[in-house]
Amino acid sequence: MRFTRTLRDPVKFQRAGNVGIVTLNRPKALNALNHPIVKMMRPQLKTWEESGIDRVILKAEGGKAFCAGGDIKDLTLPTYNGDYDSGANFFREEYQLDYQLGTFPKPVISLIHGVVMGGGVGISCHTPIRIATEKTLFAMPETSIGLFPDVGGGFFLPRIPIPGFGLFLGLTGQRLKGPDCQHGHVSTHTISSDKLADIEKFLIDLPENLCAEEIGEAIQRFQISIGEFSLAGQIDNIQKYFENPKSLVELVQELESSTGEWEQKVAKKLRSMSPTSLAITFKQIQDGKNMSFYDVFSMEYRLAYQCLRHEFPEGVRALLVDRDNSPQWNPATIEEISDSLMQTFFEEKPNAWHPTKPWE
Repeated sequence: MRFTRTLRDPVKFQRAGNVGIVTLNRPKALNALNHPIVKMMRPQLKTWEESGIDRVILKAEGGKAFCAGGDIKDLTLPTYNGDYDSGANFFREEYQLDYQLGTFPKPVISLIHGVVMGGGVGISCHTPIRIATEKTLFAMPETSIGLFPDVGGGFFLPRIPIPGFGLFLGLTGQRLKGPDCQHGHVSTHTISSDKLADIEKFLIDLPENLCAEEIGEAIQRFQISIGEFSLAGQIDNIQKYFENPKSLVELVQELESSTGEWEQKVAKKLRSMSPTSLAITFKQIQDGKNMSFYDVFSMEYRLAYQCLRHEFPEGVRALLVDRDNSPQWNPATIEEISDSLMQTFFEEKPNAWHPTKPWE
């Protein structure tokens, strides 16, 4: 096995025969994505795309997290001094990496052991093989910090084949643990965490020129029993309220008008989120149903660009800077969200996102 980066790098690249291995290497930061990781991964993947590499394995150091998201504090701190370009540049290149992985011409296998949230979802959920363990913890919690389930969430979430489930995940930030990830179609396989080294060796030793479907079938021997979906008892309610809601306001008010314990709990949770983020997410997922992979990322870049100028810095301030957990959202309620505000987020911008520019 040959290393192409040093052990001190935030991401390591190895080649084992004809298999490329990407290892996120910031375990103390729960392998959070930062700009150096993104900048290092993209050209390496391009090299492997054009070389004799047969497949790619994506994994992480440490046992706690695959990737807990983007380094959001570093993203937003410059905005307090009026610098929005730094964050925008990160989003642009992060989405380019996500798009690159999602369109990679060779099979990519993501070992999503431990925490996988936000940016960690972006680099894994678009790959064809996503292997969880009993210790996997998935969430897209962005509406609680003034963002939205980005990194291609507008493509991935509405295509989860459980009616309304993607919108439910995106709006509420609901967590999925272990086997629930496979029930919820976040992962394609679930294995025991003590078999991670074994499955990596197995993937390296597989014959060449296998397609993703063939690799997926081959690793079924590692699949463990996933039992019953822990949210099985909630699926009817999720479909009832989240499958075809007419509007965000109507959705929340219908939940609030119910006397059911589940409805009241979900409504209270939604009321605690950024109203702007909820409105963005609602439209993002509704529109994303009928958009191409490319167009979703183009839309999400526009949204992220605007979030840096609106609620995102405030959400991060409340959570990670001042730690008062009392974000001052503006507007303060979903009922106050105007069509003109939403137009500000969704309208086309001259500085459009492109899957490679300015990198190509």
